[in-house]
Amino acid sequence: LRRRLHNRILDAKGAIRVFLRVRPLSKKEIAKGSAVVMHAKDSMTVSLNRKKHGLTHQDFKCDAVFVPGTQEEVFEECKGLVQSAIDGYNITLLTYGQTGAGKTYTMYGMPGKEGTAQRTCREVFRLIDQDGDRYNSFVSASLMELYKDDLIDLLDGKYVGDQSKGDRRSWDSAATNVTRSWGLQPPTPRSKKTKVEACSSSRSVTSRAPRTGDGKPGKDKKKLPVHFENTDDDGQEGRRFLVTVEGLSEVPCSCVEELLEALYSGMEQRKVSATDMNSQSSRSHLLFTIKIKRVCSESGETTQGKIMSCDLAGSERLNKSKVQGNALQESIAINKSLSALGDVIEALNKGKKAAHVPYRNHKLTEVMADALGGTSKTLMFVNCSPADSNVEETSNSLKYAGRLVNMRHMVRAGEANIK
Repeated sequence: LRRRLHNRILDAKGAIRVFLRVRPLSKKEIAKGSAVVMHAKDSMTVSLNRKKHGLTHQDFKCDAVFVPGTQEEVFEECKGLVQSAIDGYNITLLTYGQTGAGKTYTMYGMPGKEGTAQRTCREVFRLIDQDGDRYNSFVSASLMELYKDDLIDLLDGKYVGDQSKGDRRSWDSAATNVTRSWGLQPPTPRSKKTKVEACSSSRSVTSRAPRTGDGKPGKDKKKLPVHFENTDDDGQEGRRFLVTVEGLSEVPCSCVEELLEALYSGMEQRKVSATDMNSQSSRSHLLFTIKIKRVCSESGETTQGKIMSCDLAGSERLNKSKVQGNALQESIAINKSLSALGDVIEALNKGKKAAHVPYRNHKLTEVMADALGGTSKTLMFVNCSPADSNVEETSNSLKYAGRLVNMRHMVRAGEANIK
């Protein structure tokens, strides 16, 4: 009953929700004398002043507005989705916006100011602990980046040990140094009543292939193919998929500290580079997935859910970012993937009128095929700059997010992954 009521409340809010977060002016923008052209009209509406560019005001209505809001306030509005994942639903958290708009800060924060990804990790195990005497829980994590058109396993080589032989997990020294820099503490003893077992790793992990200076996978790095199959054929809006990334490492995690360590050890491998718009511009999409399986000790009922936190690379206009060479090719690939995601959203907007949803048009939409549509629940953070120098980029971000706001396809109640 609790599960049904909780998810009916979330369904009433919308299968797909959009939160808008406006960061403060940066030091660089202040030094240039940039003016603030974006203001909150209320808790769900912002207004973009485009008079300087000869255009009218642009109002945008969404599910919540933060200007900029604290990390705690932002997560408080979305943590109910974690309970849905525990209940057997697929959950997706996305950050979208121009490069330098604060996407990575919203998703992953900084030391002392954890983002939604870290807070999600803590909430997963907090909820598991609440009824640990009734359930056996299994948790695993994976982390990959989509660089250009290649999926790269960022946890390959990080896990040492054979889980099938009962080995305890351990990490290489480089990963340990990274987690220490974020202030991560050693694992603490769990309550005796809570039964959390680490999911078996989906593959044996040995050593990481080095990445070259231009950010490409090393010669020995295998490209990860994506497989998905339709598991439900009773209509476009009810379509459900089973997505598998072949060869992806899934690291077993028996406590929140191990889950956070998996996250931080992989984050150091992400590709970034400098552009005229951002000195630390992410050049890939980062996808962090937590899988949760629970078995009721009394009835044997099994639920399986997952949470995908996707920090999308920043959209950018090439004539403004002024990138060249390999960085130019990265930008083209980023814009192409975001366009493909928009096409999928547009097709889902049409519901049964759409003859085809183009999931297969790009690796990004392939890997997210079970995260958009069907019974999944999605939340997109649209991050914006308030500066007048970025008004065109901000306007484009609002238009992109508008496609999601209009996407209110029906979700079939009670369709969690339950056996």
